Amino acid sequence: MATENARLKRQLPEQTEELAILKKRPTTPRRLKIARYRFMHKQSHRFAVLRMAIVLGVSRRGFYRWAADAPQPQPYRSVSATTELKLSEQRYSVRRVQAELASQGERYDVKTIGAIMQRQSLVPKAARKFKVTVDSNHGLPVSLNLLEQNRER
Repeated sequence: MATENARLKRQLPEQTEELAILKKRPTTPRRLKIARYRFMHKQSHRFAVLRMAIVLGVSRRGFYRWAADAPQPQPYRSVSATTELKLSEQRYSVRRVQAELASQGERYDVKTIGAIMQRQSLVPKAARKFKVTVDSNHGLPVSLNLLEQNRER
């Protein structure tokens, strides 16, 4: 009887931990292991990975493999791109902004810059070609200044 009590006392903390893990686990089907791996990653500071793997029905090896390959969140890097767009007087296209930032040593994807521009409603304006409207170098007579306006600058 004493040995049985000792064994049950050893199992009690494990069972309590398993119940706590089960209360917090994601309510997704078993086939979605990634959701379970995310849960394990978030709770790894609180519970043992081995215990969570047993309770959730996934392998530790799979979890550690997922954790090594999991994409890390990228910091929000729109400040320099926005500054570059404002400095360019909104004339730069997405590819031109990318080339300008690359020359400054910052790497951005074209789609990232496009998304930043779209979020801020920045549309590149095409510069118009200069068109000469007055031809002063001609041999024709100049008409009289009837209104006596001074057009010299």
